[in-house]
Amino acid sequence: MTPRFAFLLALACAGSLSCGSRATGFLAPRDPVLDIRMELSAISKGSPNPALIKAVVRNFGDISVGQTNTCPLVVIRFYDGQNVELLQRDPTAPVPCPLMLMLPLEGGMSVEFSYEFDGTYFSESGERLEAPPGTYRAVATYEYRSLPGPGGTEMPGVVTREASFVWQ
Repeated sequence: MTPRFAFLLALACAGSLSCGSRATGFLAPRDPVLDIRMELSAISKGSPNPALIKAVVRNFGDISVGQTNTCPLVVIRFYDGQNVELLQRDPTAPVPCPLMLMLPLEGGMSVEFSYEFDGTYFSESGERLEAPPGTYRAVATYEYRSLPGPGGTEMPGVVTREASFVWQ
């Protein structure tokens, strides 16, 4: 075997190995992934400054989802130290509740909800009340339905997070 032939043979083998790894690297198609996550933050500087509550929902999967129409329910709710909800709207006043069409939350997209807690809330009878100083909880809930792909079905889901803050 001549040195030139040996060199060409070695070069051909090396080329076939590197090309072969790419040629056999076909991946089988994987099932779509549903991966919805939420982050919740609560920043309070005390009265008279409102506490800022911010929820960010992100779609880390590749299945699009749509938000469930929860009107007149809210995405962010507040609770006192005894786990009593502090109503943020007058329960005796009617709330117009149109059918909402939310844009799909596609893979890689996010949606943000925010609310400012100003220390006031409503009683069951509709009276406006002041929240006493203390530790409160913000609870964010995002209800969704997966949007069916070709041959797929809708699946409901919910993500909930909570964060505490001090109101003074």
